[in-house]
Amino acid sequence: VWLNDSLYYNRDFTKMNEVVFAYRFGGYDYKIYFPQRSEKRFLHNNPDILQGWSQLPPRGDFVFITKAMKDVICLRMFDIPAIAPMAETSVVTDSVLEILKENFNKVYALYDRDKVGKIALLNLRKRGVTPLMMPVGTTKDFADMCKKDLAYAKNLVKQFIQTIY
Repeated sequence: VWLNDSLYYNRDFTKMNEVVFAYRFGGYDYKIYFPQRSEKRFLHNNPDILQGWSQLPPRGDFVFITKAMKDVICLRMFDIPAIAPMAETSVVTDSVLEILKENFNKVYALYDRDKVGKIALLNLRKRGVTPLMMPVGTTKDFADMCKKDLAYAKNLVKQFIQTIY
């Protein structure tokens, strides 16, 4: 895998059975995913990409900002429009927030209950986004909840929507 003119992965010099995925976001924008690694699992060449952006409806009652593409996919299963930055530590720009606020009645953020997630939620709350977190005692994130108990995840979505309306 070549990324920004540098060789990051060569199957000849690494484990032959290592799994690697490449997500293409159009043009030359890629995200490389190594699911079996414990460190350096993701590489990307454009931190400004918002995963799920091209799938957003033009307008709507609400939109979610979450921390990962897997959460975007799971939220979309329940017809909830969502986006995620390329990394949990990436900051959604003010210009993106303005576009979201112009096109959606309410903007919510759903991040993990850990330190990084709480910092992201505080940052977004200061900028007019309503923060949401997974309930205490449940899974780390929404995608994990969908994997563990889809019926509970569906019920949680109903609770989110009741909070919205």
